[in-house]
Amino acid sequence: MRTCFLIAVLFFSQAGCLYSQDSSSLSLENYFSFEQNGMYTTGSVLADLNNDDFLDIVQANGNDMAPQPLTIYYNTGRSFGTSYNSRVDHYFSDIDYHTNLAVGDIDNDGFVDIVAVSPFNNFNKKCEGGKIKVYINNNGRFLESPSMVKNLNYSVFDVDLGDIDGDGDLDLAVACVGKCESNTNELISMPSFVFENKMGKIDFEKPFWSTYENYSAWSLNFADFNRDGKLDLALGHVADSLQAGAISIFFGNEHFLDIEPRWNGGVYDDVMGFSLTSGLLIEEKENAYPAILTTLMSTSNTNRESSGFYLYQTYDSSPVWKLNSKEMKYVDNPSYSAISDLNNDGISDLVLGYYSLRNCLNTSGAPLLVYSYDSLNESYLKSSPDSITQMKLGVNEQIAIGDINNECLVYQEAKRVLVNGEKVVTLNHNNVQVIDSVMINGEIVSHNNYNWCPNEFWLSLSNEIFINKKGMVYVSVFYKISRKKKLLRALWNPNFGSLIYSVSD
Repeated sequence: MRTCFLIAVLFFSQAGCLYSQDSSSLSLENYFSFEQNGMYTTGSVLADLNNDDFLDIVQANGNDMAPQPLTIYYNTGRSFGTSYNSRVDHYFSDIDYHTNLAVGDIDNDGFVDIVAVSPFNNFNKKCEGGKIKVYINNNGRFLESPSMVKNLNYSVFDVDLGDIDGDGDLDLAVACVGKCESNTNELISMPSFVFENKMGKIDFEKPFWSTYENYSAWSLNFADFNRDGKLDLALGHVADSLQAGAISIFFGNEHFLDIEPRWNGGVYDDVMGFSLTSGLLIEEKENAYPAILTTLMSTSNTNRESSGFYLYQTYDSSPVWKLNSKEMKYVDNPSYSAISDLNNDGISDLVLGYYSLRNCLNTSGAPLLVYSYDSLNESYLKSSPDSITQMKLGVNEQIAIGDINNECLVYQEAKRVLVNGEKVVTLNHNNVQVIDSVMINGEIVSHNNYNWCPNEFWLSLSNEIFINKKGMVYVSVFYKISRKKKLLRALWNPNFGSLIYSVSD
């Protein structure tokens, strides 16, 4: 394990890959701009869709502005320079008010599939509900329309994938904003759900799991937050008199998930957990709890003081770090964020995106900020950002991070000993780009016996692996991470395309 608190600049080389480890400063530099395509992009992920070992781009478009399709940019496979065409490679034929999406191998055929959600089908008839859509990958290509569609009588905003029952298939979780009262046409809170994956198909007939209480939920994320080897679910929602905060974690148990939360954060008035992401604050640290970085957005026009970005670790009632509206010098509307070690010092940096509604045109935009480790004062993050990108480009939406050129991929190994029904392996790094192989008690297992979603820092093992295995189970996961990451910035603005940034010291 390398020492994390390092001030000097060191250089490493692996298989011809030269990279720096620098905790002093970093900056984002413009690397590539996509052409304006008229899209209000919200969801955005990097994933290898055609198994050529290069990261492609999938984006969900529309939001609350216009019915639009999902779009794909395929990576050209260049080891340097431009990796994508500036124009969209693939438009799906179906259009909706898409918000977020998730990717993972739903049918266990070795190719990454796509799931997307829309909160409503008609902007003027929001009470009619939205959709959940599944796009199955056929050997690297997709049909023009989704393979599965679930029409809803309620609104959903976010989606994630995780195997909560240990059967080797990725189940589908949705954050439910609410359902309309028939006589008032106002949204009221409701449970959020997980739908079961049965032999490669999502069973939408009846939720497999639901929260016990009603929430107006906007975001969710799977991870093993308490490091007990079971998959947990974090939910971001409106904080009201029934919930102790705007974030709730439902811990995994020997069967599925607890129906009531065992941890709450974001205990402030008039806020909601609009978005959340998770990751390791210090990489390669044994048994470290994953952190949650959440965007608390004000639900009141008169009380906006608690809006901002809040960083929590499991079981800590107070945030590890926060940047609320009183402390934000640039613009007071927080949006999406990301956790990633951008400068290779072993300590994660925070990427914070903002939005601005000035002149109601959404063209004045807002900055993208990067906060890194404060090595001089030995505090987690500096009081001011290392990098501030252009402020005039548009509303910042989902942020994706990875090595789009495969410039500097480094092999890593995570060793774990699992006991007492543990099935989730938390890896040693964020932004895992490739799972090379998994070994159980010294034997390589098939990809059908474990689940990993692109860019995640954890994977889950199937129950079948543990049949006839008593006592301790020894697991080794071989994977790749990047030491030269790029950052994909999605923009909710039809006048500008998405942007890719490189990281420099």
